[in-house]
Amino acid sequence: VYGEEQPNIIISAACKAGVYTFWALMRRPSNHS
Repeated sequence: VYGEEQPNIIISAACKAGVYTFWALMRRPSNHS
């Protein structure tokens, strides 16, 4: 099955992007006017 390695990469990238976005948002109090 070759469809088990692709989703893994996608999930990993999505998780990393989510964590990065959350961290950036928390580090950037620009939205807390």
